[in-house]
Amino acid sequence: MITWLPHLAHEPFPYDPECHLMFDRHRAESNISYLVSTFGMNDERVAYLLDIFADYSESMSFVRKAGLIQEQAELLSIVDMNYAGTVSNENEFNTLIKRTIDIQKPTVFLSDTHSSTGLVLSVYEKNVRGNTKFRTGVVCVDSHADLYDHSQPLWKGNVFSSLIHAGTVQAMVIVGVPHFRQISIRSELTNSMNQRVVMLEDLNDRDEVNQAIAWLGDQNINQVFYSIDLDGLTTRKLQLTAMEYCPFHILLNLAKYELTGLNKDQIDEHLDDIIRPPSHQQLGRRNLFHIGDNGLNTGELIKFLEICFGFFSHKGINNGIKVDRHSIVGDIVELFGPDVGSRTAVEVAKIAQALLVNSAKYSK
Repeated sequence: MITWLPHLAHEPFPYDPECHLMFDRHRAESNISYLVSTFGMNDERVAYLLDIFADYSESMSFVRKAGLIQEQAELLSIVDMNYAGTVSNENEFNTLIKRTIDIQKPTVFLSDTHSSTGLVLSVYEKNVRGNTKFRTGVVCVDSHADLYDHSQPLWKGNVFSSLIHAGTVQAMVIVGVPHFRQISIRSELTNSMNQRVVMLEDLNDRDEVNQAIAWLGDQNINQVFYSIDLDGLTTRKLQLTAMEYCPFHILLNLAKYELTGLNKDQIDEHLDDIIRPPSHQQLGRRNLFHIGDNGLNTGELIKFLEICFGFFSHKGINNGIKVDRHSIVGDIVELFGPDVGSRTAVEVAKIAQALLVNSAKYSK
């Protein structure tokens, strides 16, 4: 069963969900032409903008007509239960999670934020697990580790540090975090937190991948939750649009400004807002520069998931969060905004089905 979770009212949207309705392709094209004439092709920002405009050129004519990701998922009959909309507080949210659990079917949740993972696992911890001794590991695909300071209230940027600190999650493997970001993250984590997390940039080194999976299996866990943020994919190559971190939003930002006639200093200020726009979340800016260039393709991800399911099943570790005779298999998160050509919804369907099929294949 695939269930779409509602938006939490207190968590700000990453951007205006209807910003694509104002998209002006002509302005975006004239801005790029002016940037080339002002800075030249040797400016890496200009070269990058030209490249992603070419990559998304086929999509540009359909931006204004695009439906939101929730609508496209509904049209494609991807979702079995749709709670899309907004709830005012976590109690309402938790009630919907418990209602889904009570249906007794293997479940994959869809959500517009990674903080919902924290709520799903916390509901399980408080209301389902009871006195049983389940110990949870997480396999996550994400270009961000979501391990910011756990002393802050739960938000998508600290969801896993909060879960590990609370003892809800014992250990995790994260695939998709670039090496440069791993160094920064590691330097800010406590020794205890560092010992609970393995990060992989990609799946190219099979020995490294196998070691990471084996390490997780040795962390005294007996169930694994799978959490997928699509910004860990090659969003640029796939031309995905319905998420916070993808190159498409640079083009939306580019079309907001009239750059023609401005001097270099003025353009520099706007370029920073275009490529590293201010965030509506707790942190200052979202760095979209080269985001989605080197992530996983969907086929690689699905193959990786099957390897994980097979390995953990062989070790007697449950794939998914055990609830009576079924499991909460995992979630696919950060799904938000216009889905041009339904491309994002199609990838979501492939991954969700892979999770459910593997859950059935390797059920204990």
